Amino acid sequence: MPYNLSGFCVNRVLKSLAARKVPIPPTKLLVFHDDLDKKFAAFSFKDGGSCGGNKGLLSISSVLGTECFHRLRIGIGRPGVDSKSWDPKLIVP
Repeated sequence: MPYNLSGFCVNRVLKSLAARKVPIPPTKLLVFHDDLDKKFAAFSFKDGGSCGGNKGLLSISSVLGTECFHRLRIGIGRPGVDSKSWDPKLIVP
């Protein structure tokens, strides 16, 4: 079982749209995802490329069979580097 199931969800949505005669190829897909290496609340656009260790992107690219989709990277910062990036109260035991 994969660590992250984002790819299966994206694939299901794309198949559902295709069944309704609204096909969207992976090259037209825009995926929003978190990025530890970006400062909290910063964002950037990336057109394809590697998954950079992001498990959600890895899941999506493995299910779709391509890394050729657009990404909007949203910074969450690294804990300890950017104090706004995390809150210990959010950790579920």
